[in-house]
Amino acid sequence: MTSSHHDELEQRLLDNSFPRGHAADLVTEFKLCTSSVVETFPSASGGKKLLIELESGRRIETVVIRHVTSRGVRYTVCVSSQVGCARACSFCATGSMKLQAQLPSAVILEQVWLAASTLDHPIRNVVAMGGGEPFDNWNAVHEACRGLTHQCLFGLAAKQVTISTVGASPRHIRLIAHECPQISLALSLHGATQELREQLMPKTAPLHELEAALDYHAEHTQQRIMIEYLLIDGVNDRVQDAKALSQFCHARRQMPFVNLIPYNPTRAGSMFSYSAPSDEDINGFHNILLTQGIRSIVRWSSAAGRDANGACGQLIVE
Repeated sequence: MTSSHHDELEQRLLDNSFPRGHAADLVTEFKLCTSSVVETFPSASGGKKLLIELESGRRIETVVIRHVTSRGVRYTVCVSSQVGCARACSFCATGSMKLQAQLPSAVILEQVWLAASTLDHPIRNVVAMGGGEPFDNWNAVHEACRGLTHQCLFGLAAKQVTISTVGASPRHIRLIAHECPQISLALSLHGATQELREQLMPKTAPLHELEAALDYHAEHTQQRIMIEYLLIDGVNDRVQDAKALSQFCHARRQMPFVNLIPYNPTRAGSMFSYSAPSDEDINGFHNILLTQGIRSIVRWSSAAGRDANGACGQLIVE
């Protein structure tokens, strides 16, 4: 803890009638934050990537995304839930690290606190879309969600927190419907057929099991999920892929909202010669969804963090 944080915490304790002697003892023994930012990678978009070192010496990455809207500037923090990831998705840099460690809930929350300390505006949203598969570390992620929404900590509304999964565990999709039904859920789908899912995301649950779990979630929460669909040239951006995605969405109890994300270059993806489709092909795919009545948008802004290697799929600590 820095001396300024030490003094600030001690004063807050004294202001709340905490005995002076005990306040000094507490701040001496208590660690306000166990991790620290060792390097910041700014992006021309106004966002940034934070390289954070843990008490163990391991490092993770956290991304701050800047949005400019008619209501002003707002920020989203994209947190990691693991060091590395075991799911080995073919397009994802984090998966090439393999799973190295689980993050405790405190470290997940520290990422938000460290990010907030670098910003001039409040954090509007937190998304568990950084390194790792959140459902593979569910107990810690669940506890972090409680901290994010607690009025004495970060005070976010549940709908301002999103958990993103590759579909590793249908059981956890059902579980979240009861344990935190107001938390937003996102599914990294990237292929609406079993064949495509096995090609792109070989260590995930069968598609029919995911469909049943998503319908269970929708029935018990009345919440629509968000589908993330990374567009890769010649792999999952064809007309038949758009139609399969449309059919997948129409079959759900609650119609999902689809985020189309142009592929961001990664070393993992280069092994399969992946590249982003042309803008024309991306717009064509999007138009098919729109004509089929699927609410969707192309997240052109997802490429904004490429200059900091902080765009979707690019997080890796070497």
